[in-house]
Amino acid sequence: MADINLTYKIIILGLLDKAKMPLSNTTIVDFFLEYEYTDYFSAQMALSDIVDSKMVDTIETHGNTSYTINEEGSKTLELFSDKINDGIEKDIVSYYKDNKLKMREEQEIIADYTELSTGGYMVNCKIRDVKRNRSSYEVNCIVSSKEQAEAICNNWHAKYEDIYFAFLEELTR
Repeated sequence: MADINLTYKIIILGLLDKAKMPLSNTTIVDFFLEYEYTDYFSAQMALSDIVDSKMVDTIETHGNTSYTINEEGSKTLELFSDKINDGIEKDIVSYYKDNKLKMREEQEIIADYTELSTGGYMVNCKIRDVKRNRSSYEVNCIVSSKEQAEAICNNWHAKYEDIYFAFLEELTR
């Protein structure tokens, strides 16, 4: 059993290494479920173990955590690379091919909020240009309740295109 858990951890490190960008918890677990490597709980446990072992860095945003492989994780992946056989490698490549747009959008469309010491919440919504590593559109607003902040973050992911193009249209008239 310990050997299979090690394999799951190395698969996660392999996923992150191939991605060259942060991957969400959901994306990582979806890989395991889609290719039927293991169940949700075992995938979560393997991810939790590599976080605890400090082989990945975490990025916390509203309601989601993303992960990137760090130097320790890269060394571990290199040491145990034999755990990723040709079949697993093929599945990783196939998963990226099929889900590349979704994974990229997760990183380009960002919404988060923070509680202000003066009361209320600062909501930050942005469209990030990943290639240039900068925001191409960003909106900040202050709202009075956590529920409003969460609603804005959730709606941003669903409506960012409409909002962005309405903004451009309004300002270029």
